Amino acid sequence: MSGGELSSPEMLISGGLLVANGTIISAGGSTGVCCTGGTVMPVGTLAIEGDYTQTGGALAYELLPMGASGRLAVPGTATLGGTLGMSVAPGLYGLSTRYARVLRAGAVNGQLAQVSWLPPAIFLRLERPIYDPASVDLTLDRTPFGPVPAPPSLGRACAVGNAQRA
Repeated sequence: MSGGELSSPEMLISGGLLVANGTIISAGGSTGVCCTGGTVMPVGTLAIEGDYTQTGGALAYELLPMGASGRLAVPGTATLGGTLGMSVAPGLYGLSTRYARVLRAGAVNGQLAQVSWLPPAIFLRLERPIYDPASVDLTLDRTPFGPVPAPPSLGRACAVGNAQRA
């Protein structure tokens, strides 16, 4: 979904991938999105008029050095379960980067059960998500860089680089 509005009274995601920027609006009833499998990945702002329920699958975000690529906005209740899926874009990350309100809702119930990295992040780790009554924040910490171990063939080059860093 690339911008605009999608009109639906209810939406069930039981598999597949919803990459979305735009608004899911009511079509004659109270709109709700329920994810029991598959992945919901906001890019830009995905607004859901009504409630969002996740009992399985993943709520996924791409994290950039300067902020998250997407946000989920739910004026109703966001009931969370399932997995928090994350990927990181290439770039220079600070020692600690906070991603405020990647999900904001009228009310947040529950928590995402686990975190999944795609692909695995080597030098980055997520402090546990911060759950507030109406939002979810993420904090990404970077492992400080120190001397770089070198294979024997690059020993001198890494030694010079490590000495210049000191």
